[in-house]
Amino acid sequence: MILKILKSKKILVCGLILLPVTLVLFYLALDNPIGLIFNLTLFLAAITITMVFLLLSAKCFSSKKVLIKSLGILPALLFIIFLVVYLAIIVDHRILYYQGIPPNPTKAEWVEDVNYLADKMREIHPSLYTLVSENKFTNTIKEIESKISDLSESQTIMELFRLIAVPNDAHCFPFIFFPCFDLHGYPLQIYGFEDGWFVVDAANRYEHLIGTEIIKIDTTSMNEIFQLFQPYIATENNTGKLERFTYLVLMPEWLESQDIIEEMDEAPLTFEKSDGELITQMISSTPFLNSFYWSSIRKIENESPAYLSNPRDLKYWFKIIEPGNTLYIQFNQVENQSGHETISQFADRITQFIKMNKIDKTVIDIRNNDGGNDLLLEDLTAAIRDSEQINQQGKLFVLIGRRTFSSAVIFANQLQLQTKAIFMGEPTGQGPIFFGNPNLVRLPNSGLVFSVSTTSTERTQATWPFIVKNEISPDISVLFSSKDFVNGTDPVLAAALNYKLETLSYSEIPDSVLDYYSGRYIISDVQVMDIGNNGNSLSFRITDFIPQNRFEIRSGLYAVNERMFNTDISNVKFLFPPHNNQKVQSVTINWSGKEYSYKRAPEDYKLALELFEEDRFSDAIQIILDNKTEYQNQFSSLENILNGIGYNYLREKKILSAIEIFRLNVTLYPESFNVYDSYGEALMVNGDMDAAINNYRKSIEINPANDNAIKVLKKLGAKI
Repeated sequence: MILKILKSKKILVCGLILLPVTLVLFYLALDNPIGLIFNLTLFLAAITITMVFLLLSAKCFSSKKVLIKSLGILPALLFIIFLVVYLAIIVDHRILYYQGIPPNPTKAEWVEDVNYLADKMREIHPSLYTLVSENKFTNTIKEIESKISDLSESQTIMELFRLIAVPNDAHCFPFIFFPCFDLHGYPLQIYGFEDGWFVVDAANRYEHLIGTEIIKIDTTSMNEIFQLFQPYIATENNTGKLERFTYLVLMPEWLESQDIIEEMDEAPLTFEKSDGELITQMISSTPFLNSFYWSSIRKIENESPAYLSNPRDLKYWFKIIEPGNTLYIQFNQVENQSGHETISQFADRITQFIKMNKIDKTVIDIRNNDGGNDLLLEDLTAAIRDSEQINQQGKLFVLIGRRTFSSAVIFANQLQLQTKAIFMGEPTGQGPIFFGNPNLVRLPNSGLVFSVSTTSTERTQATWPFIVKNEISPDISVLFSSKDFVNGTDPVLAAALNYKLETLSYSEIPDSVLDYYSGRYIISDVQVMDIGNNGNSLSFRITDFIPQNRFEIRSGLYAVNERMFNTDISNVKFLFPPHNNQKVQSVTINWSGKEYSYKRAPEDYKLALELFEEDRFSDAIQIILDNKTEYQNQFSSLENILNGIGYNYLREKKILSAIEIFRLNVTLYPESFNVYDSYGEALMVNGDMDAAINNYRKSIEINPANDNAIKVLKKLGAKI
């Protein structure tokens, strides 16, 4: 009877008609993947799809033709696969991630996971104990171990949150976006305005709460909760705390671990409406992946880019804003976008556009940019810095905020140090000196995944006394209020569009006097400053000549009087000594109140890395060898810098130059396996196989796990 029904053409036709209908309904429900309607449409779509596969399979199997009968295997397999996947999602979505039953660690296994994470942090992090004392880190581990026997699974996970946050490195965090975490969330989006925490978006059933202020969760005020959260999610400054608090405050597992709520299924939240009325409502929790997916795909219904949780589909784009003929550039991620122009091509398009069009101002909005690959920034930075139309005083603005993070902060730092940009908004989510390039660590028993930093941005930056490490502050602070959100206004963008440059009168200094100031000054053993006379004006550049370096400063100098000069960088001034009609021998830089004096360099003074650019290898290498200690102290990772320069030469087919660089690295770092590996590669490219084999062997002697050297030696037929 069942088989007869399955063979019915009418049933199959109905199924095929119903399939697109249910898929459309499911697609529409994706905008709000929370609650009864979504679950019903998911169920209906699953049933329809499985039934169509089953009907197609039955129809094929009932055919008398062998070929058609054999084709029935495919829909039968699809039916089984889809049914298994759907049942796995219903039972526990983690089954798909783990490809089996999710682990249920014992207390002892949880302790193992704690120690495994701690060991990986010690092993992977480039400088763990500069961020947290070894004693504090060890005591935190012992404290967590002692508590685990009395904790639930979710409470134990929160203790792992606390462990990864101990160094307060914002790139070290639980990778809660992976389905290995069986966490939950309340389907609300909140934002910390200057006047409180407000709901800026909500799932359908809670839409009436949009625009209200959250006063408390159960009986605990939001201010109290904000103080409790900080040890659990790493942040490097106050605006970073405002951003990351929104992830944790709506997580029932964390709230329960802090005794803020009693039940994780639902909790009473108290809201205040615009008229002052207080309302308390029970908010039901949903699986975290559902709520995270919902918050990721939805755009907050507010035209202001200040609040966009999901900026435009394009990672970078520009348009002209009228009136005012302002070029508005929104840069949302430092990654080349698949299927679209690269960041370099985007920079070229901006350059071509401004050649063909007159613009009055330029606004670069990176408030929603959470980083990416900083090596992709060079062309975009140069396009902005080198454009006379864009890089003008009072006409170039960079909008920054709490979501400006990682490589976006490096971009902001480059614009701050190399252009005339005026920064507006609130401080960035971290500073330009940070640890990053994280590796994912999967715990052996629970399978939970955590992110741990592997490098520091200091690795290619010499010591510089003026850099503020934990944030880039705006020149003009513009804060948001809940009224801005309700009214759909963007006060930061408005401030940039309405900015009027205050007319400043600078002194005109004779060229002959400016010549007394121009020349080269020694910043450090590895940094130099060139002050140039451009004809009635001065400009300066500080660099260390490292390829693709993050450290370079360029600015004009504007005479307040004959000896004092302002710069394009806020709160930075230059003071020259009396010239006495001859070249001055020093200059003093005042950077936000801190003063340092630098001496004039001797004639023909060159840095070692500058000499590399001029192919004066012998002179450069001798300088580094003569000042080995100073170079190694100034650069925290001189080995990586030289290695990078060597590979640049290797790519450019300058093989002998690369060999000289790699040989220098072997001399400086004889205990590093990697320098022998690189040296061996250059020698092999040059055809010196015996020397290459010896260096690869030396690399393996230092590090037996160097798979690359092992593979190369095997390929060369050499004994390992």
